[in-house]
Amino acid sequence: MDIKNYLIHSYLYYECDESIIPDSEFDQLCRRLLMNWSTQQSAYKKYISKHDLEAGTGFTLFYNHQTGKRDYPSEIVVEAQTRLAEWQAKKCEEYRTVSDNPDELYEDLKDAKGWFLAGLFVDYNYFLKENPKKRKMALAVIERIFKERKDGQEGEAA
Repeated sequence: MDIKNYLIHSYLYYECDESIIPDSEFDQLCRRLLMNWSTQQSAYKKYISKHDLEAGTGFTLFYNHQTGKRDYPSEIVVEAQTRLAEWQAKKCEEYRTVSDNPDELYEDLKDAKGWFLAGLFVDYNYFLKENPKKRKMALAVIERIFKERKDGQEGEAA
């Protein structure tokens, strides 16, 4: 199971630009795999080198030099995407209890990824419908963040 987890988290990090576990947990996973290398059983073991584990990286996994892309097995891709979707839903759920203070909410969300803000926008529309004042405030904060990002991109392009 550790090898599969290693591959899933490498895929998420290098292909999806997402990290659903802390770096320290990934490092522990690498150390555990390295320590128990001789007893690890997996059809995917042949794709992993001890050097990758020592370096704490999955950067070279399944790399196809002809295409310049990583060709992960479909089982790993599907499992990784499922875990990512579950993690994203959980993250959105954690924010359903919205602060009444727009400045606090802004500070909490200003660095969030776009998918997360989009999910919250939908989430808040549904879950805060019984509290129109809080809903309006939360949606305004998200719209503000999106506007600031758009304005920032337009400023960089000019």
